[in-house]
Amino acid sequence: MIDSRRRVAAVALTLGLGPGVGHAVLCRDRAAFVWIAATTAVTLGIAFVVQLVWVVLALRAVCAAQLWFSSRALEYRKRSWLLSIAAVVGIKVALLVVIRLAWMETYKLPSSSMAPTLDVGDHLVSFRGAYWFSEPKVGDVIVFKGVCTDHTFIKRVVATAGDRIEIRCGLIYLNDKPIEQTAEGVVDVAEADRLGAGVTWHSYQQLRETHGDASWQIIQSPNATMVGGEDYSDFPTREGFAPCTGNLPRDAVPAGLFSSSRGGSAKCPRKSQFQVPTGHVFVLGDNRENSVDSRVRGPIPIGNIRGEVSGVWLSRPLGE
Repeated sequence: MIDSRRRVAAVALTLGLGPGVGHAVLCRDRAAFVWIAATTAVTLGIAFVVQLVWVVLALRAVCAAQLWFSSRALEYRKRSWLLSIAAVVGIKVALLVVIRLAWMETYKLPSSSMAPTLDVGDHLVSFRGAYWFSEPKVGDVIVFKGVCTDHTFIKRVVATAGDRIEIRCGLIYLNDKPIEQTAEGVVDVAEADRLGAGVTWHSYQQLRETHGDASWQIIQSPNATMVGGEDYSDFPTREGFAPCTGNLPRDAVPAGLFSSSRGGSAKCPRKSQFQVPTGHVFVLGDNRENSVDSRVRGPIPIGNIRGEVSGVWLSRPLGE
């Protein structure tokens, strides 16, 4: 019979290292691989339903309980604990590496540039396979590598290759047609100050933008109008984008993509527009005046996109 100390150790290893490890220690190899397969399947599903992350965590407790009660009558078979743990943990680590590299990634949002959709401190899941067979579309929230840095960013796609985009007084014109905006009141947003010394609250006007079947919320305030040295409410304000600094190269934006435009309101007449080049997307933050995005750095090469944000699995906003 298996003594209680070995059973306790197996349960502890299951809770600490995940389903399957404890079963392997007790020489229940078939059950170990069944639990690993089940956990892997649920983990893959997180890319589509982020709440499944809690199911993955709950499986540890379920697996530990099942192991404890089912192992009372098992016969003891002598085998190296170290070998069992190394084999199963090696398999689990290999699966996790493959999932991370080819299937999905997790991120913690460091800024308020995507408020009110996403808050500072939100833990996100990004599906890497979102664009294996399709192109990004307007309204998608994507994770991408910046054109001027190796850091990753999270922004919303507002124009795709071939689209002509212009922003006047905060209103987006896409292919000469304004994206519909609807006021939704005032919202308070918590933001960390630049020195990281504390949290401050700011009031913003919340708006809903709608384009086709896509709809999303943004915030903006008439009291702050500068993003990266530019007027956030207008784009383009010049023909070109802020250059990269340092040794990192940027993908050149083809010349001749800026053109004059006409129309708009008397107060905010349209002046010029930018056509998104082939193989690129144009992105903005939902917190329009606190986001350094394509208005400053230019369009994002599709090759820089790492995935589409599937959702938030843990939200811990500032100030709460």
